[in-house]
Amino acid sequence: MHQSAIIKLFVTSVVPSKSNPYKYIQFPFEASGRTLDEVHEALAEDGCIKGWRIWTEDTPDGEKVATRRVPMVVGLNGIAFVAPCHFDYKWIEEVGHNG
Repeated sequence: MHQSAIIKLFVTSVVPSKSNPYKYIQFPFEASGRTLDEVHEALAEDGCIKGWRIWTEDTPDGEKVATRRVPMVVGLNGIAFVAPCHFDYKWIEEVGHNG
């Protein structure tokens, strides 16, 4: 059985942020796929992709750690841009921080 890898993406919505109406909602997103091309093909074929929205926090030493992972469907009708994640993060369990 073939199992896809997880690709780290960054999603920018066309919806303005509630806290700052001059900025768009942005968040890290993980989806199944080995390459960005696979993700773009899925978006082109289905108009959406299933994955997980990721919440990150900064540690005192400036490292980003993922603290939450929530299932989410990202659809083209509400998304302006999906790209490779421009920063790296580790899961909080990997670094042993409590946030």
